[in-house]
Amino acid sequence: MQESSIPENHSQKETILSTKCRFLLWSCVVIHISVIIGIVAVVISIRYQSSFSSNSINYGSDIPCNPLKFSDYTSYPTGSLPWSISNGYLDGDSFLDIVVVNNNDTIISIYYGFGNGTFQTQKLYDTVYDVSYVAVRDMNNDNKSDIILTYTTSNQIAILINNGNQNFNSPITYPVGNFPFWIDVSDFNKNNLLDVIVVNDRDASVTILYDYYNLLFSYSETYPVGNDVTAVSVADFNNDSYPDFVTTDYSDNTISLYINPKNGIFKN
Repeated sequence: MQESSIPENHSQKETILSTKCRFLLWSCVVIHISVIIGIVAVVISIRYQSSFSSNSINYGSDIPCNPLKFSDYTSYPTGSLPWSISNGYLDGDSFLDIVVVNNNDTIISIYYGFGNGTFQTQKLYDTVYDVSYVAVRDMNNDNKSDIILTYTTSNQIAILINNGNQNFNSPITYPVGNFPFWIDVSDFNKNNLLDVIVVNDRDASVTILYDYYNLLFSYSETYPVGNDVTAVSVADFNNDSYPDFVTTDYSDNTISLYINPKNGIFKN
């Protein structure tokens, strides 16, 4: 009896093994098919989303957004014909202040800030008639912002040195070209002394006053540009770490670009 049972057990084992093999085979087939179906589904989904994004969305109306809204403006009185404006920390606190030149007056207006978006009423400082532009910069490196102005009809710029406590020295003037209009401040020769660049509207030129120190500039240079030059912008246009400048030439419908030769003295 025992001898006859051995073949039967062997046959049963073969049947079980065959069943397991078929199961594993079909499992592998099903898994591969599932992976292929998944990949196809992902590709179709990506293509559909890409098509929907590029063709179906109207960015002006379909995407909800919260538009930026400013509060109503607050008006502050100035002098006659406010012409140019700048800002800086003019009284030693951490609140920004505003300075305005009044072209038809012999005063500039400074609005000292409270730090919450509101300002004191204007405080007036004496200058001359027909000031056309203002810049704010710490010219003498004493951590107090000074004021630089163009005196257009007298062909000068003026610097008001900040003494602190909302007090400034009387303007100190420096000669430039004919009808100075716009100014900017930089360090063209990279010697840690500030230079002032001025456009001379009726000379078709710019003047650079170099190396401000102890209330004086060391020297100045004048460079030709287009006719009726109205503005100047200073930036490093060729990424060499030296500031260049460009002007707008009103009546020529051009701009004039000067690239710094790495010594601050530009080639005509």
